[in-house]
Parts: sequence; structure tokens; C-alpha cells
Amino acid sequence: MSATYRFNSGGDNCDDTSGISAELTHVVHTTGSVSVFMTINASRSLPPLPRVGLQMCSPNSMRRIEWFGRGPNECYPDRKTAAMMGRYVTSVDDMHVPYIIPGENSGRSDVSWMALRCATSASNLGKYDAATAATLPEKLHSWTLGPGVVFAINNSEKALITVQRHSLNSLEKAVHTHELDVLDNVKESFVHVHIDHVHMGVGGDDSWTPSVHPEFTIQTGREMTFGITIVALPREGDPFEVYQHLQRQGLLQDGYSDCH
Repeated sequence: MSATYRFNSGGDNCDDTSGISAELTHVVHTTGSVSVFMTINASRSLPPLPRVGLQMCSPNSMRRIEWFGRGPNECYPDRKTAAMMGRYVTSVDDMHVPYIIPGENSGRSDVSWMALRCATSASNLGKYDAATAATLPEKLHSWTLGPGVVFAINNSEKALITVQRHSLNSLEKAVHTHELDVLDNVKESFVHVHIDHVHMGVGGDDSWTPSVHPEFTIQTGREMTFGITIVALPREGDPFEVYQHLQRQGLLQDGYSDCH
């Protein structure tokens, strides 16, 4: 079963070629997995785009993240040489980078698959008293893992992921990092997930000019296609084994052309 949605920045004017048009197709497979395919056309009259991808929210209980890609620390297309390819795991809270003036952060580049799962951390950290334990990074806690979900990138492509408790809207509004928790009410909010097909670089050659190099910008006037497959992760499941199973089923190869 499949469903296709079409969006146009010109509203009801489908002939508008001066903006961005998008087509999003959801394919529900008999195995229970869901493939999402996206086609974006951005007018050549537009400036370079900041990012192109999918955005979603997951329940606040999804506290544990694992991925295969670059890490373990934050990295972006023009800032990733020191980030080694590997399999990494941490908490959603530890993905966030607390810049004094908030902005885009927590990106991980060249990701093949990512898993989010429910998890609870133990309050007793052995040699640490409760007050000290509360100040330690969540990655040092012992975890009880629950079920989750695996996001696999289609067609052997790679994506840039960002996963954190703060929305883009809050990151833009806040002028100091302490304002984020108030804006998002993080104890009750969702986990914000971005899976980007392409993402501009962060620049930073100097502090007074726009310094993102041309090769790390997203030029318009072309069609971009992207796909992911989403599948449930059992409590005792290994996300890499789930990813391999999707590959063996052929769900990650040429799926976009198969559903058109």
C-alpha cells in the first residue's frame, strides 16, 4: 500500500516554478516496514538551501540513540575529517552541544542507519552518591533497554542526522542556552529527529564573513531524491541485524523507482 503527497510553496498554484515543490510517498510493506521517498525540486531563482531532508518527532521515552556513521562527536560536511566511521551509541541528551548562543548542533555525518529506542537509566551508579550521579553524563548510567525503531538510508546512500530535545524553532529563538529548556519544556516535549539527504557546511574560516565554501553549499535548480525505510526494533533486537535484514529483503535498493 502506498500514499503520495505533493506540496508546493506556491500554494494552490501548482504551476509556480519560482519556489520549491516536494513529493512525498509512503510505502507500507507486508513485512510491517515503511519506506518514505522524497523528491524535491527547488527553483534556480532561489539561493542555496540550508538542508534537504525529513523531520519528525518521536516520544520523549526514546532516550537512547545508536548509529553507524561518523562520530562520536558532532560533525558536519565541512567539519568531519577527525570524525571516524564506526558504530556509536549515546543518549539523546548527550547529543546536544550547549553553545552559549544556541544554534544548529548535534549533527552526525555519513550515517547509514540510526536506531532510537526506549530506555531507562539506573539511579544508582555504584561508587557515586545520588547527588554526584545526577551531574554525570547520561552515557555513564547503566541502561535498561526497551523497544525502538530503526531508520535505514536507502540505496546505499548516507545521511546527516540530528537528534535532540530542542526544536529548530527554540534553537532560533533562544539567545542563551539556559532559555532552551523553558522554550521546549523538555520534560514533556518530543525528541526532534532530522534525517537530511544534504546539509550545508558550517563554515567558520573566520568570524566576520559568510565562509561556507561553494562545494559545501546546496545549489538549487536541480531535482533531489532521497529515501529511508523505517522498521520496528524489538526489545532484544540488534539494529545492525535489522539493517542487514532490510538489505537482504531488497527494501533498501532502488525502492524509489519500484513504487512509481
